[in-house]
Amino acid sequence: MKEDNNNQLYSMLNECYNIANTVNNENEIITQLSTEEAAVIKRCATTKHAARGAALTLGLSKLVYPNQDIRYFKVEFPNGFSARKIDTDVTVPFLSKFGLPYNVETHWLSQTMSFGDPYLPDRVLKTVPKSAGPDLITIANYIQEAGSDSKVKEIVTLLLFYLVQERNKGEILLTKPKNLSIDQVLNLLHKHFNYGYKKNAPRLPQVAIYAIYNCLKASVARYEDFDLCPLERLKTANRKSGSVGDIDLIKEGRPIEAVEIKFEIPIDISIVQEAMQKIKSESVERYFILSTKPIVTEEKKK
Repeated sequence: MKEDNNNQLYSMLNECYNIANTVNNENEIITQLSTEEAAVIKRCATTKHAARGAALTLGLSKLVYPNQDIRYFKVEFPNGFSARKIDTDVTVPFLSKFGLPYNVETHWLSQTMSFGDPYLPDRVLKTVPKSAGPDLITIANYIQEAGSDSKVKEIVTLLLFYLVQERNKGEILLTKPKNLSIDQVLNLLHKHFNYGYKKNAPRLPQVAIYAIYNCLKASVARYEDFDLCPLERLKTANRKSGSVGDIDLIKEGRPIEAVEIKFEIPIDISIVQEAMQKIKSESVERYFILSTKPIVTEEKKK
């Protein structure tokens, strides 16, 4: 079995995703799966465990390589293949691109998933939550014994459907920000900053950090007595406005803490020198230079 045809694998995954992302409910997908099979797939896809990503990769592999017994998920097995390589090269990047739940690097990172015998019906896969392991083994055998490409595609599409539902549920939680996890916040901010607006995109990180400081003023003792200066116009020069950063916190009229934000601009020595000029005659205790890009490598030491 060839494992280097990533384009074909990606294309097939994208085809299934386009269906999963447009239907209104799972009944529009389910035509060949039994009620029991559909229930196991739903439980696996909605359980926060690497098993759901692994199940997706096994289904995808079967669609593109129908003669492969996908239960033999390692090259060390007789007639086996590297499911982990497909997972790392195709599944994880795809899920990441579309904001779907995934495990960083690969869904076969843990020893529980990576080692041991093939995923045959008698394989015991102990996981936390308990249902994740047995469900993966069951789905692997559903995939292998499906008997048709169309049924395997149904399994893959249904898995993606529930991942889409989870992603969308997370986005709806914007109305209840107290329930958002750190990962969800970072994901939403990243998508917002990089959406591709025609103008004012550089302003978005400033608004985000400004909002964070508003929260800090309400909950952190250090900031209780500080005043948060209103945001200046984006093109207002600091020397004209009297500010020392894009965001200034002042106390008794003096700047105490400030933030300079560079959107998609790597930090180099000139930016640092400019900041030093701004604050050398001020009483600033903390000054942050934040960027969505890293420090310029060759100027890091300087």
